[in-house]
Amino acid sequence: MTADEMRPLIKRDESFRPFRVTLKDGRTFEIKDPWLVIAPDDFFVIGIPMPEDPTSGIADHFVHADWSRITKVEFLEPAVSA
Repeated sequence: MTADEMRPLIKRDESFRPFRVTLKDGRTFEIKDPWLVIAPDDFFVIGIPMPEDPTSGIADHFVHADWSRITKVEFLEPAVSA
């Protein structure tokens, strides 16, 4: 994975689709808010939402991952309506 491959996934408009990032160490991160991630050339930055208000758009802390550590990126399934 590279920054150029990731950047199209983090569109900050209504076309954004939530996705999951899996790292080599097995950790996974669900990216549900494009404003909580950035993709500079050297590494990927994932903002972890505040546990008490995960939809606020405010990060509690950040995880930095070298591009070489990302093993998989997959779109999250859309919610099923009842």
